[in-house]
Amino acid sequence: MKGDHRVYWRGDLTRPVVFPQDPDIPDFIILKNLKTLGITRQEFLEILRNL
Repeated sequence: MKGDHRVYWRGDLTRPVVFPQDPDIPDFIILKNLKTLGITRQEFLEILRNL
């Protein structure tokens, strides 16, 4: 599936959140998406703990 991406929009975002459809997502993509969403690494980890 090379080149396939999932793109998510939310009305209050200035740009979309984009994830490649690959089981190994590089750290920089996750960190850039967290910045776009306006949440910290710690907030993200807390969300994951609550899933």
